[in-house]
Amino acid sequence: IEDGEWVAIAEDIALGATLQRFTFDLDFADARLIEAGITDGAPIRVRITNTAEVITANTNRANIDDIELYASVYETLELPDIFAEETLVIPDNSERLTLTFDERFQQYYSYGDTWNGEGCVAIDDVLGEFDCMILGDVDTYTLGEYAITYYALDADGDYAAKTITKAVFRDASLLDISYADTYYEGIEGLYGEALVDALRTIITTDAVLQRYDDARTILGEADADPDNPDNVLLIYDRDSVPGEWNHPTWEREHVWPNSRLGVPRASGSTRNIASDLHNLRAILPSTNQSRGNKFFDTETTASGYYPGEDRGDVARIYFYMVTKYDHLILRDELPGAGEDTFTKAGAIQGFLSVLIAFHVDDPVDDFEINRNDVIYSYQNNRNPYIDHPHLVELLFFDHPFIQAMLED
Repeated sequence: IEDGEWVAIAEDIALGATLQRFTFDLDFADARLIEAGITDGAPIRVRITNTAEVITANTNRANIDDIELYASVYETLELPDIFAEETLVIPDNSERLTLTFDERFQQYYSYGDTWNGEGCVAIDDVLGEFDCMILGDVDTYTLGEYAITYYALDADGDYAAKTITKAVFRDASLLDISYADTYYEGIEGLYGEALVDALRTIITTDAVLQRYDDARTILGEADADPDNPDNVLLIYDRDSVPGEWNHPTWEREHVWPNSRLGVPRASGSTRNIASDLHNLRAILPSTNQSRGNKFFDTETTASGYYPGEDRGDVARIYFYMVTKYDHLILRDELPGAGEDTFTKAGAIQGFLSVLIAFHVDDPVDDFEINRNDVIYSYQNNRNPYIDHPHLVELLFFDHPFIQAMLED
């Protein structure tokens, strides 16, 4: 800098028996450079010297070959405070810089895990290997998805960038469950919409919907009272009555009401969403009238209906319905203007938050398992949320109810 003083930009190089490559960066933020008034763009002199106190020909000689000096202008982009997932803020325009991910990389986190973003390695033919920089972060105490951009700058000032979606679950190990060689093969590692799409294909392919009239006989078997197989167990009030069809002893309840299925009222010969056996239960006629097309809720009111001991059962039926039929909507808001009954715009039910709570509070029992098996024998499809209840959590992984459950 002055009076022959030099600033060391690399020290303690370990020499070997063969030629090695070393890359050095000059930091203009070095306090010694700043004090001497040396700023970015100033002329630079570089020397390579052996600093050993005792130099001998055999033990401290360094052979130097193929010296290359690069002068590059690094123009760092101004990054926004908030990352917009739809906009690639950082270009991906480097021809020689490659981003790779090693064993440290983690894409899915459980609630409360440690987030550090490690695992991205940039490889450049001049600068060698170094860790990527990161735009964005993951709050592992808030369930949901996070768009994280890994990026690096090469010796020419060009960028390589890759945006990856990371997600936080209550329990990320649920993604590791295997379904190989089962009815659900292919849903491994899926959640959210991707899980819905895969399940919809499974439960729709080769499904054979029966006539609405056929449910009179089939429900006598599917809804059989476990304590008296000759009877059926009626939904909501849990009465046990003779299983042979004999209206008005019992009738067929559309758990997701027919008026909110987006199709006309079912007739005896109907084979469509209105005749789906998973959505039909034996019911007392007066109870059917009382329920109407109300949303399920924690108490019975003018707009809500409490399903009692069947609260978990109806929740899993609803989760099946929104998975099987892509026009159905399950939400926490009541229908509004223009969302009329018997129209697709009005194919709405709820309350979603309550139903998730019902599912957690009232686990699958033997009655549901048997019912699922019987319907499968006739309709050739199953209710995934009876077979694998944890799928509900993967479907609604970031729902506020699950978040609140963790915070309580």
